[in-house]
Amino acid sequence: MSWGLLPQALMQMIEVKEWHNMSRLKKRFTGEVKAEISYSLKPPNAVQALADLARYQHFVVEWQAFEAKFATHDIHVLWETKSFQHLKNQHMPVRLIIKTIPALASLLGKEQLLQDWQHKIVTFMSNSLYEPYRDAIKNIMLQNIDRIDALSLEDIRLLSLVIPQLKKGLGNGLYLRGLPLADVGTKFVEQHSFIIEALLRVFHPGAFSMQGSLLGWLGCVPHPKDWLVVKPLCEDTQAAMGGLPLMRLTSHTLKSYDFPADNILIIENDQSCYSLPKMPNTIAISGGGKNVAWLFESCLLNKNLAYWGDIDADGFFILNKVRKYAPAITSIMMDRAVLELYQSQMVMENHTLALKELTLLTEQEFELYKSLNTG
Repeated sequence: MSWGLLPQALMQMIEVKEWHNMSRLKKRFTGEVKAEISYSLKPPNAVQALADLARYQHFVVEWQAFEAKFATHDIHVLWETKSFQHLKNQHMPVRLIIKTIPALASLLGKEQLLQDWQHKIVTFMSNSLYEPYRDAIKNIMLQNIDRIDALSLEDIRLLSLVIPQLKKGLGNGLYLRGLPLADVGTKFVEQHSFIIEALLRVFHPGAFSMQGSLLGWLGCVPHPKDWLVVKPLCEDTQAAMGGLPLMRLTSHTLKSYDFPADNILIIENDQSCYSLPKMPNTIAISGGGKNVAWLFESCLLNKNLAYWGDIDADGFFILNKVRKYAPAITSIMMDRAVLELYQSQMVMENHTLALKELTLLTEQEFELYKSLNTG
């Protein structure tokens, strides 16, 4: 059954390979891949045709009917005349050629969808501000046709309204939801940031190379995440923090907040933080786990810093990582004396670290970690 591709089977194959393959379809739209599509009909050779004449005749009749129904200037069935033994001058279909995207859409019954896409692009570009950028905008929208497809006409109208309002630094000191926009909700910008950024690159070439993203270009404060536990460990410090015994702050806030204590204790686990006794002039921070990047250029680097983590692979990995940002930080309760005191509670780990990863540990810390791996 390796020869004689019939119209219905080929249409199904083309729909999967050409229309539902969004990456390839986008490339055809933008000219990165030529629009013309050509598929072999897998015509039989002489032996195959003579071995099953009924099937061969059905193959020819099916493509004759297809040609009568669909053939246009842009949809073409290529026929060749072949002569076999006992079968002279056979006019045989050998290849289907589809020259344009509209022809492909017509053949697959996607004309309305293609028209909808075209209408959305035209609707967006109805704003006269976009006229000088028409070709570049069209190219961007075709590159993102799956996203354009998901937008309603009202969404397209809002997209057209919001692009001219977005300027570098517009959101300086604000969250994205706080942008001062007219006639467009900031939630719309949040939901469609990818296509918005892609379009803005047309109007502001190179603008995102330094800021790296739409949020950075707008100057918006990052969405709150990476919440860490902050616990003042003495009454004076607690009073200076509004009397709150415990709070959660984002990593972004931690970078810029000048805590009212000289000593900062960074802890791997929240539960260890909750168990801490009173300590003068000290604040504990926990809950970051392996995320310690908030220490980079942080106000906390001016404090006396200490780190307390588990005596295991993760604990030493985090300590090593912390030292990339705070080289002078001291580890506490991560020594052999503590290990021996709680040796009966040790459990076996299922992973280890390459020793070369721990270049920022002190000699004593490094030797302790090596001993964990050697028993």
